[in-house]
Amino acid sequence: MKAPYVLILAGGSGTRLWPLSRSDRPKQMLPMYSKNSLIAETYSRARELTSEKNIFIGTNGKLKKAIRKELGIDKKQFIIEPAARNTAPIIALFCSWLKHNEKDMQRPIVVLSADHYIEPVENWVSDVQSTFRYADERIWCLGVKPLRPDTGYGYIEIADQLEGNLYGITAFREKPDLATAQGYFHVGRYYWNTGMFIFTASLLRKQLKRTSPNILDIAERCVQNGVKECFPEMPDISFDYAVLEKSDNLGVVAGSFKWDDVGAFDSITRISEPDEAGNFAATSNGYQSIDAKGNILYTESKIALLGVENLVIAERDGVILIADRKSIGKIKLLREKFSRNDH
Repeated sequence: MKAPYVLILAGGSGTRLWPLSRSDRPKQMLPMYSKNSLIAETYSRARELTSEKNIFIGTNGKLKKAIRKELGIDKKQFIIEPAARNTAPIIALFCSWLKHNEKDMQRPIVVLSADHYIEPVENWVSDVQSTFRYADERIWCLGVKPLRPDTGYGYIEIADQLEGNLYGITAFREKPDLATAQGYFHVGRYYWNTGMFIFTASLLRKQLKRTSPNILDIAERCVQNGVKECFPEMPDISFDYAVLEKSDNLGVVAGSFKWDDVGAFDSITRISEPDEAGNFAATSNGYQSIDAKGNILYTESKIALLGVENLVIAERDGVILIADRKSIGKIKLLREKFSRNDH
């Protein structure tokens, strides 16, 4: 079995975790559930699948230096996007880069996001590897059974079992409203779409020719004429929209691991346990409390809590966020107000 190529997507800005996550040091560069940054945890998982020379980072030029320092990897392992264009263009560019550099087009490619929580890792490795024999036949998505009705994730409706934990796909479902998410949860044949994929470059290029030929054409020109000149011509479109929803040779792995997209403050409560006081202190520099519970703390300063519940208190570089947990969906709006004042 060939060890795969791994492409880690690490170009996001993580606006829902402001003020911790900023453009100069977004969430993937932060420790959220361990002493290691999210991207370091992802890189460590990738090393369980393949060698360092087969792991590539898709990101922007501003983060390249910081990621190199964080992971200690060669500059040749980067696929740089000069403009943010969502996931489909960078994945297409990687496949064209492999072809241009005469790499193995039949070797499985595993696409990962840099900001996921996954446990246990050995289950995840086994699930990913179960697709490798069929990576040139289908594009595989990693799905996990929902732990709750959630309106923040897309869903995959599974079809008949193909083999073991491998299934066909009936349909992809957009992020639902709460009533629909509750229905998905109780029916049992809907899985969260984790945004992790497995395929070969050969297969994906065939799919792109059929579903999104303009993306493939621009990717080809990028590797021949230069990324800076051509990549901005790419449409801003996700891999799901550009490829998956237009393809029929798809499959889903029913994941046997716990997964979370560490994209918002509430995710901290799902991937860590509350302390004795009932608060979630992620890398806090110490705090004391009386009659305070359900609070999420991620601060550089020491904090004293008295009689407060269900707050988010986050601090970075002189900016302090204090929010009711029920209101954290509005963080993007607050960040925009600060951005207009150069914060």
